[in-house]
Amino acid sequence: MTVEWLYIMAVLLGLLAFFEPCTIATHTLFAQRIHKKMVAAPGRELLFFLLARTLLTALLLFTVTTVLPRVGWTKISPAVPLLVIGTLYLVTRFIYLPIPHLEFYRLLSPCRRTVPYAIQLGLTLPACTIPLVCILIGGAITLDLPYAAGVAGFLFGAAFSCVTVLTSITGIDSRRAGFLSTAAKTTPYATSFFLVTAAVYLLS
Repeated sequence: MTVEWLYIMAVLLGLLAFFEPCTIATHTLFAQRIHKKMVAAPGRELLFFLLARTLLTALLLFTVTTVLPRVGWTKISPAVPLLVIGTLYLVTRFIYLPIPHLEFYRLLSPCRRTVPYAIQLGLTLPACTIPLVCILIGGAITLDLPYAAGVAGFLFGAAFSCVTVLTSITGIDSRRAGFLSTAAKTTPYATSFFLVTAAVYLLS
């Protein structure tokens, strides 16, 4: 694992995170609401959302890499968590797993009404994105470079948010809505396939 590969992985996992089912619906609804507001007012809520998301993931990766000791992976050992996570994504298409969202905004206030929704959304890691963040954390603690991990976290948050930002500005027509609906149904299978394939490659 090199710094460059960590950054590439952060961007790819961030893009993948948006298209997971428990993420795409809430972010699409948020984008539609922001798009209507931006006709009459600047996108201040969109800016708050983007800052909250990127700062959260950057701080999270930086902190975890600082606190946890460096992990010396062998060429095969990363295959095990990849197989487990890939299987988990496949299982969740047929069985509901009660995995909670990580709502970091509750650290600011236990009462969600005091925190604007844009910040709430930015400071939340949906359940289906948590395994992807764990994979990124695994890569970050392998390098044991906190500042590089912080940059990777920022890139993950930016990639995770870029579709939301784009659709907030341009709006969502019927063609895009159809694409997003299809993506929400098929992405978990694609995620499972990619992770299991990576695991098999490492094992071979």
